[in-house]
Amino acid sequence: MWKKVANRYVLREEDKLAGSIADWIFNSHYWVEDHPGYYKCDWCGLYKTSTMPITQTDSLCLENPAIKKLLGS
Repeated sequence: MWKKVANRYVLREEDKLAGSIADWIFNSHYWVEDHPGYYKCDWCGLYKTSTMPITQTDSLCLENPAIKKLLGS
C-alpha cells in the first residue's frame, strides 16, 4: 500500500515572484548556443553559460523587437 506524502518543499510567494521575473528576463533574450554550453543573445550580445543563472537582477533584453516597440525605440 502506498502512502501519500505531502509536498515538503513549498515556495514562498516572494520566491515564486522572483522565479517568474527571472523567467521573463530569460525569455526576453534570443539565445543561440555559440559553443557547447555557451549562449549568446543574438539581439544584445549578452553571453551566459549553462551554469550561470538568470536572476531578477539581470535586465530584460532592450534589443528585443517587441520591447523596443513598447519603448518606442
